[in-house]
Amino acid sequence: MIIGREMNKIDPNRKTRRSQEERSSETRKLLIKTAVECICEFGCSGATTDVIAKRAKVSRGAINHHFKSRNEFMGTVIVRLTEELMREGSIYEDMSLSVPEKINRLVNHHWKVFSGPTFMAILHLWLGSQHDEEFSEHLFQVMSGIQSARLKLWLKVFADSGASKTQIEVARNLGLAALRGLAIQNMFNRKNLRYKSELEELKATLESILRP
Repeated sequence: MIIGREMNKIDPNRKTRRSQEERSSETRKLLIKTAVECICEFGCSGATTDVIAKRAKVSRGAINHHFKSRNEFMGTVIVRLTEELMREGSIYEDMSLSVPEKINRLVNHHWKVFSGPTFMAILHLWLGSQHDEEFSEHLFQVMSGIQSARLKLWLKVFADSGASKTQIEVARNLGLAALRGLAIQNMFNRKNLRYKSELEELKATLESILRP
């Protein structure tokens, strides 16, 4: 009976600790989501911590509590954004897919992300970092790790294609560059074009590289 009473004393504390962790995680997610909205709306320089805190309806101290500096905050934002692209890994869990099927899924997934607010926010962050050497170096270090991980994923996904490591890397660089270019072009026409023909041509080009 004593043990039972002791357990009753311990369990509520454990539940409270979990709840605090959950609340902290929810606050971080809210801040990151709000930061993306503010970056898209006001640009990198306009998305100050004060603006983000006001939009998120939290104190500036809440941001300082979760992130040591603005650079760390924005670095975390870009990591979360690029994680949307990294989800491409789940697309290829079925390694039995043919090379054309993998390319089709990859291009469609990337285009969905690049033509949305995620890419817009990343673009604002990169452009904004060009005038801040410390921030630029921080983003460079963050993105270097992400790019390395994504290249390893491509090499794994297309290991059975018969293409060399160099060919796979060329296909990846060309594909991402083309998609980014179409996304930027789409920002200026205001028609939200789907670029169906261009995307099909891109898929065909990637297939020609990955199936030598």
